[in-house]
Amino acid sequence: MQYHNMQAKAELDAVEPVLQAAIQSLDQLNKTDISEVRVYNNPPVLVLKVMSAVCCLLQKTPNWPTAKLLLGDPGFVDQLVALDSNQLPDKVFKNLEKYTKSVDFTPEKVKKVSLACMSICNWVIAMERHYRVIKMVEPKQARVQEAKEALALAEKNLQRKQKSLKLIQDHMKLLQDAYEGMVQKVENLKHEKVLSQDRISRASLLTDALAGEKDRWITSIAEFEHLLNFVAGDALVCAACVAFNGAFNASLRDELTSKYKEACLQNGQAVNWISQMAGNKLRKTKLNDPNMMRTLENALRVGDPILVEGFLEEVDPGLTPILLKQTATVGGQEVVTLGDREVEFNEHFMLYMVTSTANPHYLPTVCIKVNLVNFMVTFDGLQDQLLSTVVQQEKPTLEQKKRENFESLARDTETIRELQRKSLRLLQSSEGHLLDQEDLIETLRQSKIVSAEIKERIEISKVTAENIQNVRDQYLPVAKRAAVLYFVLADLSQIDVMYQFSLPWFQNIFQRSIDSSSLIPEASPNSTADENDKEKLSRLLEAMNNRLTNNVFKVVSQAIFSEDLLLFSFHIYTSIERASGCISSEEWNVFLHTDALADLAEANKTPESSIKPIPYWRLEKIVDSVSGKSPFHWLSAVAWKQCQYMSGALEVFHSLNRYIIANPHQWVKFGEDPNPFEVLGTQPLVEEDSTASLVDLGDADEHEAAAFDWLTLTDFQKLILVKVLRPDAFIPAVRHCVTGQMGPQYVAGVQLDMKELFHQATHYTPLIFLLSPGSDPVAQLMKFAIEERGQLHAQTSGTGRRVFEANADVDPNFRLWLSSKPNASFPIPILQQGLKMTIENPQGIKGALGRIFGTGSTAIIGETLWDQKSDIPGSPWKKLLYSLCLFNCVVVERKKFGALGWNIPYEFTQNDLDVAILQLDTFLGGCNSTDLIPWHALLYMTGELVYGGRVTDDFDRKCLATSLRNFYHAGIFEPNFSFTSDGVYRLPSDDELSLPGVRKLIEELPADDFPEIFGMHANAQKSFQIMGCLSLVDQMKTLQPRISSGTLSAGQSDESVVLGMVTDMLFRIPEVVELQTTTSTGDRQARKNSSPKDGPVFPSTMTALAKFVNDWKSQSQQQHFSKKSTGNMESVAKISQSALVTCLRQEIDRFNRLLFVIRSTLKATQLAIQGIQVMSDELEEAFNALIQQKVPKLWKAVAYESCANVSVWVSDLCLRVEFMSTWSELVLNGAMSVYNSTNTEIQSSSINPRSFWLPAFFFPQGFVTSVLQHHARESKVSIDSLSLTFYVTENPGTVGDVKAQVLEVNGRIETGVLIFGLFIDGASWNAANKALEDLPPGVRFSQLPELHLVPVQESRDSVRSPVDKSSRCSPLYSCPLYRTPLRTGSMSSTGHSTNFVMTIDIPIEGYTPDYWISRGTALLCQTN
Repeated sequence: MQYHNMQAKAELDAVEPVLQAAIQSLDQLNKTDISEVRVYNNPPVLVLKVMSAVCCLLQKTPNWPTAKLLLGDPGFVDQLVALDSNQLPDKVFKNLEKYTKSVDFTPEKVKKVSLACMSICNWVIAMERHYRVIKMVEPKQARVQEAKEALALAEKNLQRKQKSLKLIQDHMKLLQDAYEGMVQKVENLKHEKVLSQDRISRASLLTDALAGEKDRWITSIAEFEHLLNFVAGDALVCAACVAFNGAFNASLRDELTSKYKEACLQNGQAVNWISQMAGNKLRKTKLNDPNMMRTLENALRVGDPILVEGFLEEVDPGLTPILLKQTATVGGQEVVTLGDREVEFNEHFMLYMVTSTANPHYLPTVCIKVNLVNFMVTFDGLQDQLLSTVVQQEKPTLEQKKRENFESLARDTETIRELQRKSLRLLQSSEGHLLDQEDLIETLRQSKIVSAEIKERIEISKVTAENIQNVRDQYLPVAKRAAVLYFVLADLSQIDVMYQFSLPWFQNIFQRSIDSSSLIPEASPNSTADENDKEKLSRLLEAMNNRLTNNVFKVVSQAIFSEDLLLFSFHIYTSIERASGCISSEEWNVFLHTDALADLAEANKTPESSIKPIPYWRLEKIVDSVSGKSPFHWLSAVAWKQCQYMSGALEVFHSLNRYIIANPHQWVKFGEDPNPFEVLGTQPLVEEDSTASLVDLGDADEHEAAAFDWLTLTDFQKLILVKVLRPDAFIPAVRHCVTGQMGPQYVAGVQLDMKELFHQATHYTPLIFLLSPGSDPVAQLMKFAIEERGQLHAQTSGTGRRVFEANADVDPNFRLWLSSKPNASFPIPILQQGLKMTIENPQGIKGALGRIFGTGSTAIIGETLWDQKSDIPGSPWKKLLYSLCLFNCVVVERKKFGALGWNIPYEFTQNDLDVAILQLDTFLGGCNSTDLIPWHALLYMTGELVYGGRVTDDFDRKCLATSLRNFYHAGIFEPNFSFTSDGVYRLPSDDELSLPGVRKLIEELPADDFPEIFGMHANAQKSFQIMGCLSLVDQMKTLQPRISSGTLSAGQSDESVVLGMVTDMLFRIPEVVELQTTTSTGDRQARKNSSPKDGPVFPSTMTALAKFVNDWKSQSQQQHFSKKSTGNMESVAKISQSALVTCLRQEIDRFNRLLFVIRSTLKATQLAIQGIQVMSDELEEAFNALIQQKVPKLWKAVAYESCANVSVWVSDLCLRVEFMSTWSELVLNGAMSVYNSTNTEIQSSSINPRSFWLPAFFFPQGFVTSVLQHHARESKVSIDSLSLTFYVTENPGTVGDVKAQVLEVNGRIETGVLIFGLFIDGASWNAANKALEDLPPGVRFSQLPELHLVPVQESRDSVRSPVDKSSRCSPLYSCPLYRTPLRTGSMSSTGHSTNFVMTIDIPIEGYTPDYWISRGTALLCQTN
């Protein structure tokens, strides 16, 4: 059925398009086409056939008339289109066949006759074909219809059968479900049986697996619940650690973290760590790289991390937008502005900035932009690294085993942690019944087994690690010594920025020094094998330490200047001793800060204070406890105070002060011996009655030894004793101590060996000359280059540095030599990588002369120059030349005496000597007699031009000229002439005038210079030695952190000590000079009771007095004054406008400003310590200065010049303020007395002190000018015609009760002024002879009696008048007066130093002025 249906449909579908095409052809016919056919009266045959076929189909008579009628019908075409072939009878098509079967009845042939008929022909043919197809399809359609009817009947029957079948199937399903339910029930029971059995088994396994976890979990839960209570505090501590702790090392981080909790309740290592952490994406650049910003921008865009090296203590402002993440959104993209460019900002970008500066100080503005992390190598970390290095060399298998054991231990520990985490994770994520989790239970079971195995391995590993560490610890002394030495080297950069040494360089030296192949010690023949091994190891470690220390010292000693060599050796010694515990922290702090600690203890000597100078109250029977008077002349008051503090601060020196007083014989030898350190190694002497004296002091039993047992002291304790009691012998004591503990090579230094350094260096290691003033390595380097047969290419850089290239081709023999003076801008990486060597002139006269007359390349005088005038009989050339060279050495070495030598240290160079020699040669010419020598020209050219051209201070120029006269005079040619009384420094005799003879003479000179050759007193040598002691200790202080908390006493921190000092200073220091309470009660009442009708109330301050007078002078204000008052106001105005009173007013203004700054700083520091105010940089500096007993910089900026520590400075300030206040009170009372008196005459003595304390003035030069101006006004003469004459009185010049000295009535003078408080530096005053004389041994300063300053007028004939003290007939020494012992200062408009006050003529007896000029004698306003 389906086939027939589809076949019929296909046949119909095939004929249907033909019919439709024919109909479309008909639709295209128009009236014109039809009319064209219709007009035929006798149509063509084919036209007639076509139209007859149409008539047949339309069931019309098939003829032309009928056809024409049809063609004339307007609906002809529509009639054809609408004709249905299915409705036509069969006969119509049968009749049609006679036309269509004609051979000519085709559209193609009809087309040739008529186009319109062609369309009609197509239609006719299509209608016929359609009819025939219909006839063929009709039987098939009939059969299809019959089949459909049969199918419908069959489907009905099928539906009935299916309904019956469904009923049967539903019944069967019910039976099947019932069966399956019973079967499933049986299976479930079987499964529950097996599951129950498995759960019982798993429960047993789980119980066993978790048996050990229960206690741990209970403990962990309790611990976590406890920690939950501290989440907020821990978060705060973490934030504090991230924000602040990064800048500190590991130990300080731990300490700070502990403090946070209490309050709530490496070079190059950073780069390596960052490189490992960031991986291959890390970009590296340097701050000075010209492409740095471009590299930074690229990393910023793509989000790569970047590391920038070379930062100092400032950050380029151009990086601020990145550091603060100042981003903006442009076009949906985050950008940051760098300069004038907008750069895309990637959120993954990381910036690391690295600095190699040791202990940098960053401002808060930098700290808030970055996170600081301190990667400086720590002592423990470095020690462990070096220990691994030495063990790797000595016990390679042991070190490998340690590493493997460590890795195994770490892996096992991590495995246990991972198993514990996995168990907890499975327990947390488990669903359903716990006993059904087979993976969990199996994991727990395996964890139990593995944990047991791992724990066992861990215990074994710990034991193994402990055994390995015990073996490694045997080599710990070497690593510890190496770490100590490295940190000693790291500290040296604080002394000189050129002293830079890198960690890789040090590790290289360490590696070479511990090579044990050449350090195999010999075993003892009488010991067992085990003892032998221990002894061999001990000797090996000692040999390693000695070689390492020696190698480091040998290299570094060539890289530092000779003046720092002893400091370096001493630093090594003390660091080794401190690391080994031989020097306690208490001893070390007392050694460094004895002066500051003693002053702090004295400032806090209250009954309730824990800091007491204990000896003060015990010594009342023998020593003045108030003045602190020393029991010996060689023991200064400062040293005695430090001794008393030391007696109470260190147990080893307990009661030392009592022993000193009880047994003076023991200590006299100590004080007078030139080497007291050796005296401390001898048996102390005991006086017969010293034991009784000791008992009388109290706190001692009768059986206590009377002598202090210094034999029990360690070497360092002896050094402390020498430093405090005999600072002049401290430097020799240090040399002796270092020599005894380490060896003589550590104080002698190492001779520079260019050849050795050349071979130590490589073609990529620069060799750097560190130059001292006047030194030049060119000659030595040229000589070395010639010896090595190499080429030397020299180039000078724009900064004054020079570059020498030896063998410029880059090959293994290439070397780069650099030279530079110490310069902070020198690249640190080059300094750290290079081999450094210092080039400096020899120290001392012997060394300097040896260099001048030497045989090496640095010699100045050779055979040719020395013998150039040998052909002239009687030529003075050689002796004068030697004398000139000796003079050169004297002026160069004189600066070591400090201010006694030169007011300003000058750097005389070899060029000065060369020019002086040239001038000597020129002036002598062919001179053959000493009588022909032009002394005046030589003295002027050499002293004033050659050497004097460098001298800027007038008194230094006088000293230089005086020294030159000692070497350029006719007396040097006398037989047996010597420059010193002992004959040591002399000219070569006639037999020694050969160059070898001169060299032999120089070799006989002492290594230490005698002060006499400089024209100085023996005390100058002591001053030089004391300065060396202070300098060495100060340099050691710079290598240490400031005094740590708790150093001063138990339970007291730095903050509490400073807070106590601040409170005391605020109490002692007044707010202003002139308080309202300065005047007497009667005077204050007189001012208060002044009647308004008599005029305004009289002022109570100097400033108010000046305003009071100015108001009176104003015409608009005179009406307020009565006639009486007006008469006296002229006298008051005269007082106010007095030159001395004006000077007083200016001084008071200066003091008031200083007092304001001091009190403001103290109050701010007080608030900062209490946490109320931010501790700024200025306040931090003030805090550190106070704890170190120094004057803060803020105070110095507005204060007078002073060298005193802060305790003495504050006491001195209070005395100065009291002097000014008393003088002010005297002036105001005198002015008010005149104002209220009928007598208008003014007595100058009534408003001025009897004697003026000149050192009390800010500007003493101004006071001297005021004295002259006051006298000029009184005498009505020009001030330019006045000068001062000085007379030393018999009154003592000491400063006692300042107020009493000011108000003293007796002894007042009418002309000039009296001044007191001056000191003599380098001489003393002989009251009997009324002249200067030399000081006793061991003393530098003495007090000058009261001095009378008399202004005198210079007449035209240069005769002074009018004061007659003509008894003065001795010569005068024009002695300069300075404000401080430093003597140096900035240049003022007068051409003198700001430290210079004036020149005072002082009588001298038996000496020439040159004698005192050479000694550097001067007057001082204060001592140090």
